[in-house]
Amino acid sequence: GGDVFFISTFDKTNRFFIGTVNQNGDLFIPDLGEIPLGMVSLKKAKLIIGDTIKARLKNIRSLSVALRRVKTATVSVTGPVDNPGTYELVGTQRLWDAIRAANMVVERFDVGTLINKCNLRAVKRMNRGAVEEYDLLAYIYKNDFSQNPYVYPGDAIMVAPQTDRVFVLGEFTGPATGWVPIR
Repeated sequence: GGDVFFISTFDKTNRFFIGTVNQNGDLFIPDLGEIPLGMVSLKKAKLIIGDTIKARLKNIRSLSVALRRVKTATVSVTGPVDNPGTYELVGTQRLWDAIRAANMVVERFDVGTLINKCNLRAVKRMNRGAVEEYDLLAYIYKNDFSQNPYVYPGDAIMVAPQTDRVFVLGEFTGPATGWVPIR
């Protein structure tokens, strides 16, 4: 909710439309009505919008759909982070960005200090009654983007304290030494 799209059609009369996605995930365009989108990628949203408009308006030679303004997501972060609370993030930011914001970190930092107090292997996100759990260490060390989703307005992000871990020491190469969280 909050993304704004600009749509232009080219036919006998060129027309322009601006629509905003509401909190239910539907794009509302005056004169054309609602287009159900849900939580989809930008690429998929553009396809759905384009197909729907082509079906509603006949004889369109050309169509352009562009994201005009990105939503702002108000999220809350709780747990053993430095500054739990509510944060305003751009809709293109992800779960890891929210955790970093709650730790007052803008640039890259030592993950080890955060790992000692926060269980990044089981970060929960609640929104609209749905609860999802993510392993941010899989994102940090393996670049697994499926474990670092985009934030959405109303996300409640819960970071649990670090409890399950093992101590790793010795001559080896790996991303973590010392107290390493396990799952």
